[in-house]
Amino acid sequence: MGKTLLMVEGPLDWKGKRVLRFRARTESTGWLDRIYRVRDQAESLVDAAGLFSYRIELRQREGRYRSHKWYTFEGKRATYVRAGRPPRHYETPGKVQDALSAFYKVRTMDLRLSGDFEIPVFDSKKNWRVRVRVHRRERIDTLWGPIDTLVVEPELKSDSFFRRRGRVWLWVTTDPLHVPVRLESATVIGSFAAHLIGTKGLPYGPLARPPLRKPRNWRPSARIVRKGKGGVPGFIKNQVN
Repeated sequence: MGKTLLMVEGPLDWKGKRVLRFRARTESTGWLDRIYRVRDQAESLVDAAGLFSYRIELRQREGRYRSHKWYTFEGKRATYVRAGRPPRHYETPGKVQDALSAFYKVRTMDLRLSGDFEIPVFDSKKNWRVRVRVHRRERIDTLWGPIDTLVVEPELKSDSFFRRRGRVWLWVTTDPLHVPVRLESATVIGSFAAHLIGTKGLPYGPLARPPLRKPRNWRPSARIVRKGKGGVPGFIKNQVN
């Protein structure tokens, strides 16, 4: 069990540039926190107009594992630094996304049904062309009631802060905000589902108001994603979220 908080701040001034700051914080909760404590943080700085990355900093505390590293991007060069080690430099194709900013970049795209597009991402010290596929439209139950969504699959290849060797699907609202309301992942060690439980600062839409129900009084339908016909997500019933 765990929770993730995603935040957007800005525009802000940073080194003479106008930027947005994306933040993510993941913490284990409940029984998992007692046996495997997780405290992960990420902070990304991106160009306020173009949404390409300038810098990402990652701090991970997972059980006994500790990591503090960051990437900076300038022109066609990425610099990777891990605490206590000398910097390393890599070539990039130019304006790229980092592991966190790519998540927000997807939300700004024109997500059409049965469409797909690619995003240049630098992560895990490599350049990637991440393909994003829009599989279908689906109305799902949420704390705000039934919401129309698009089922989106980013084909992530790197073993980044946000992925651990498995397939990932997102359910995002069909309005231009594309707010993620559900996330599922099927990995080699098991499956999990995450659900939106709160928002702040949304300018419009049903998710801009408080939820109609409390998380403790709501149990979502148990639907863990698996690969369906033609690569389109299907569902395994009666799984525990």
